[in-house]
Amino acid sequence: MLRALALRVVVAVLAPASLAAAQTLTFEVASIKPNRDGGATPGGIRPLPNGRLNATNVTLDELLRRAYRLHESQLIGGPAWMKSDRFDIVAAAGAAPARGVDDVLLMLRALLLERFRLDASLEKRELPAYVLTHARPDRTLGPNLRPSTVDCSKNQAGLTPNSATLDAGGWPPCGIAWVFTTAFRSTEGTRLGRVVKHAGTPIAEIARTMMLSAERPVVDGTGLTGLFDANYEFESATGSAPAPLERPDLFTAVREQLGLRLDARRTDVDVLVVRSAGGLVEN
Repeated sequence: MLRALALRVVVAVLAPASLAAAQTLTFEVASIKPNRDGGATPGGIRPLPNGRLNATNVTLDELLRRAYRLHESQLIGGPAWMKSDRFDIVAAAGAAPARGVDDVLLMLRALLLERFRLDASLEKRELPAYVLTHARPDRTLGPNLRPSTVDCSKNQAGLTPNSATLDAGGWPPCGIAWVFTTAFRSTEGTRLGRVVKHAGTPIAEIARTMMLSAERPVVDGTGLTGLFDANYEFESATGSAPAPLERPDLFTAVREQLGLRLDARRTDVDVLVVRSAGGLVEN
């Protein structure tokens, strides 16, 4: 019997970035302090298109994975305290950056490299992953995946739910991934229902969002170019299924709703190798 219901909304703006670019974009002001509340404050990292970033009760491991958009298997090395010590960050750029949250995450990279005295580099390594490919021989897309018709270059100033120009369905039109998670809990386990919505997003970033549920890195192997709108729904369960699943699992949803397929294989993916990290240099 189901005993509780929890709803969580995650908003992420996704775009590719490089380690070198992190050296050229920096916050104007930034404060990083150890979190002393013993974990009482909910953790979270919130980059905003206006150049601000707030992070509360998060580890350096979590910060690096967010800054570089990595699955946990793609962060290699580093001292043990990277997964245990927790920090709070308040940072702001001098002006709204040209690429919104994408640039804010580059600034976060530079900040972490400096304040934690990181010796780290991006490399390619062969790891277990999923490759997103076409599910149908004729490469026909599914009913919930279509080329975007919005000119996203005109919408860079409006990449937050409060300020974006919404489309007819009430969604921000460009570059934003929404993940709605509903958790149904019982004594036997938890059933998670997820609704994912992309607008004006490259396929590579649609693939990257899937790793949150696939529990492996996901790389794009479709060959599709341009920007796409996509939406799909799926469920997963832990323990003994607390109730029959009401939606398909992730792999079925990707195949039936998007016309794509997640193939499990070992392949080269980006990894961040941390050779050393010093203690926090406080400001």
